[in-house]
Amino acid sequence: MSETCKVAETFSERHHLDDDFEVIPTPGHTSGATAFLWDAGEHRCLFTADTIFIRDGEWTAVVLEGVSDREQYIESLELIRGLD
Repeated sequence: MSETCKVAETFSERHHLDDDFEVIPTPGHTSGATAFLWDAGEHRCLFTADTIFIRDGEWTAVVLEGVSDREQYIESLELIRGLD
């Protein structure tokens, strides 16, 4: 069963929750989409939720009709691509 919920609040600026955890707004795929970058020095991991995902061995981005904002999505994908 799939459930949806309305986004109560979104972030418009990148910010850190701690020294090693960054919140990165990635709007476009869905309202309020957010990525999280964990950087422990030796290891880094980017959590993108379903903004991008692997399908059949390929990175995939999906524009959802009536939900996604294509222009914002492209900007967010470019931001993600530019991360180290």
